[in-house]
Amino acid sequence: MNWSAILNGVWWPDRDSSGLPCNAVALPGGEGITDNTIPLDPSGGNITIMFTAYGLPDKLEIIHGSVNKVATTGMAANSNFGPFDNVYGTEPSNVVPTVAQTSLTQFIGTNKGTVPDRGIEYTQDTGIANPLVSPYQQLVWWVYDTTDYQASPFVTIRVTGPQNTGWQLERSCGP
Repeated sequence: MNWSAILNGVWWPDRDSSGLPCNAVALPGGEGITDNTIPLDPSGGNITIMFTAYGLPDKLEIIHGSVNKVATTGMAANSNFGPFDNVYGTEPSNVVPTVAQTSLTQFIGTNKGTVPDRGIEYTQDTGIANPLVSPYQQLVWWVYDTTDYQASPFVTIRVTGPQNTGWQLERSCGP
C-alpha cells in the first residue's frame, strides 16, 4: 500500500476525502453514521476530539485502522477507552440505533443527565491542560506511538446517532 499517497490525501479509507485538520470543526451532524479521517504523525502523538451531543444521545469513537476501536464517549468519567458496544455504528453492519437503544453508556446527551467532561482524566493521561471549551461537553482522546503509526497511519472519527439527533465535534491540537 502507498502510505505516502494516503497521507497526501490521494486516498482515504472512509467516506471523507478531506480529512479533519487541526482545530477544525467538523460539519455538525445528525442521524446515522458520520466518519472523518485524521492522519497520524509518524513520530507519535495524540488525537483529541471535543464533542457535544445536543439533547438526544450520540456516541463518538476513535477507530485506528479500519476496525480497532481505541476511544469512545461515555457517561462515566473514566470510560474513554471502553467498553465498546460493537453493535451500533460498527462495520460491517453499521446499525443505526433507535433513541431507545442509546441507553448504552457510550451514548452521551443532555437528556441522560450531566455529561462528564473528562478534563482531569485527559490531563492525567496526556500531560496536556484540559482544552475543552463551550459548546462542547466531553473530551475523547487517544495517545499513540510509532508502532501504532506503522500498523496504520490514520484514525477514523465515527459518530453514530439516532433519528432527530444533533451533534458537533472539533479536533483540538495542542502542544
